[in-house]
Amino acid sequence: MTVENNTASSWFQWASEQSSYWEAVSRGGNLSHPIGPLTMLKDGTAESELVSVGTMLSSAELGLLTGVLMTLFLRHKFNRMKEEFVETRVYKSVKNLTMIDVRHFLFILITFIEFVAISPILFSIFYGFKCYRLVVACVLKRRYGSHFKGLLDGADVVWAIERDNSRGMINIMAYIEEPVALHATKESSTCAELLLVLRKRISSRLMRSRQTQPKMFWKRNLELGYYWWSDLSQLTIEDYIRYLEYIPVGEGEQYIDERKLRAVMSEINNRNLPAEHSSSWEILVGRQPLFVRERDMLRYPIIFRVHHSLGDGVALLRLLLGRNR
Repeated sequence: MTVENNTASSWFQWASEQSSYWEAVSRGGNLSHPIGPLTMLKDGTAESELVSVGTMLSSAELGLLTGVLMTLFLRHKFNRMKEEFVETRVYKSVKNLTMIDVRHFLFILITFIEFVAISPILFSIFYGFKCYRLVVACVLKRRYGSHFKGLLDGADVVWAIERDNSRGMINIMAYIEEPVALHATKESSTCAELLLVLRKRISSRLMRSRQTQPKMFWKRNLELGYYWWSDLSQLTIEDYIRYLEYIPVGEGEQYIDERKLRAVMSEINNRNLPAEHSSSWEILVGRQPLFVRERDMLRYPIIFRVHHSLGDGVALLRLLLGRNR
């Protein structure tokens, strides 16, 4: 059992009275006399008691000191991270800011302010036109009754506004091929058979009493500043599907060439559709074939002409060439 030295009962007292602790630290622990408070052993000799930091501080003091150190450390790291973030994100952006960026920002800001200022006027004009459109629809509905099929809307209106030299048309040319040898032995004309097949197919699929695609046979009309659809059409299947006019050929020539066919297509591109361009499509079947000498084949041209307000060419071909349902 050890007995404490009364001259220095603890490390703090030993360090404060004798200052040997700091001297030992400065000399790296090389002192002639023992370090720390002396304790008496059983044999009566005095020896310094080397203790750990845990014996120097109580649990409460050690916890408080640890908390203070951790708080200071985290605060320092947080401030440093915040400074680095500001420096990399904001400071660099402001530092690299040019006059072009400043003008661009000011332009966007001024534009936004102007929009906010005039937006009530724009919305008033917009709703004014919308109310006028509703009034026009009511007037046309009252005037034409069930024959009024609604106003054109969306992109259909854009394509309906056209000029004589720039029609909103889709022109598609297809070929039906036939060997020359087979053509010479046949009694009936291929173009006549083709015309008959197209008329029967369209008539059976689309011109029945209960039309599956009634919009194809409506007329476009312009009244009170708006385009609208009407089913007041007297056109028949013969008006929609007919022969292409004859193409002049030289004396002794039996077939047309590609150059003449291209010239005819250039003339047809902006030509009016039936019923003074109020219908939406037509099909022209060529009676004069194009001779392909390399393959010894005849090509009969078929021209599909569709107004863009009705749809695109792919939709029409799917409609015509698809299976009956």
